[in-house]
Amino acid sequence: MKNYMKLKYVIFILALFFIGFSIVLTTEAFIKGDIGSVADWVSGLGSVFAIVAVYQQIKQSDRQYQDNKKSSLKIATGKRNEKKIIDGAISYSNKVEIYFWAVNTGNVPDSFIFIGVCLEKDYKKIINAQDELTKTEHLNKYIQEPFIEVTWGFEKREFEVIQPHQISKEIVIPFSYFSDTWPEESKFCIVFMSAVGELYKKDICTKNNKSA
Repeated sequence: MKNYMKLKYVIFILALFFIGFSIVLTTEAFIKGDIGSVADWVSGLGSVFAIVAVYQQIKQSDRQYQDNKKSSLKIATGKRNEKKIIDGAISYSNKVEIYFWAVNTGNVPDSFIFIGVCLEKDYKKIINAQDELTKTEHLNKYIQEPFIEVTWGFEKREFEVIQPHQISKEIVIPFSYFSDTWPEESKFCIVFMSAVGELYKKDICTKNNKSA
């Protein structure tokens, strides 16, 4: 990677040098009245365009290189009746739960953690914070962590390494949690965080759903 970055900057500097040198020679030729032949101009312009084309290709390659080194996260959600296991048999109650998991849609492994749920309007305050300190304060203030279960039973949530194009553990939250915590609200965000503090969210709306 270091060699690639060095090569990129060397080519960029050379391109600037040749463009600048061409401008200087052209200006000097105009001052002297020696503007050269049509063939000279065509050749010179062709060289400049070739340099610009090479630079654009370098920028595109660099963008693709950076994208290939990034991780990204998407969150999938669903709704179902709560499952219960009684005497080894699975039964379904009339209560509803929301379940979700995260997918690493990037090309490199990364660590992510589900940090909680917040109102949609509060999430906007978090991401629009002026500085990191304010952002941290908003995270602590607005993100609610439901002390619920990863799949079944209580479990402490920790950062989970997710391989490229693989999914995280499934997390389940009773539907009633939202109405109990925010009785007058219906628009929420499920929020994950990467190991470097980047936030990812999934919008959910509970307005047209009712939990028994």
